[in-house]
Amino acid sequence: VRIMKILSVYHNAKRTNLELSVEQIVSDLEKNKKFFDAITVNDLLDFFNQVSVELSKKTRVGSLATNLKNFLKKDSLKKIINESIIGGVKSFEEPVRVGDKYLLTRPRGVVVQWLAGNVPLLGVFSIVLSILVKNVTIAKAPSKNYEELLRILQFFENVKTEKISGKDLCKTITIVIINSKDAKAHNAISKVADARIAWGGKEAVEKITSYEK
Repeated sequence: VRIMKILSVYHNAKRTNLELSVEQIVSDLEKNKKFFDAITVNDLLDFFNQVSVELSKKTRVGSLATNLKNFLKKDSLKKIINESIIGGVKSFEEPVRVGDKYLLTRPRGVVVQWLAGNVPLLGVFSIVLSILVKNVTIAKAPSKNYEELLRILQFFENVKTEKISGKDLCKTITIVIINSKDAKAHNAISKVADARIAWGGKEAVEKITSYEK
């Protein structure tokens, strides 16, 4: 099914004005998911910490840079993982004993996110956390006020650490624009999701959770 009203504005680490089918987006993300096989969560933490360092050197990355660079610090992100996931960072690399059981954390796969239009930085936070647990991401951005999000992702592209190239990491993310009234397109991306994340008010979230799974 080709969903003509999906406009991919960021795909395979490139800004584009091409309309892509959901099948093409998912196919490309599935291929790019192999990126995560060769790296650890600690490698990802090091990468985002380096992004924070590079942001500290810049004065023209947007008004949200201060909050973002603090969020991306290794200690900050590591704390979020350790508080949110049983077994913490260690559980991504080896089974962690919890009581009489052993737990091993694994990614879900394709995470589809509906981002809020009034808080652009929230979308970046959400995408970063999805990447940290090694998921590929389709993010439905608002039709307005998405430029800040794209600027930040393009900043990520130019960062490189010993283990991670920002350009390769950004190939695990696709940003799409969909008309809010285009239920067919929203259902299409919802159906390919292994996990769905919705941001917004009660009415917006209820609408998103009503889409097909």
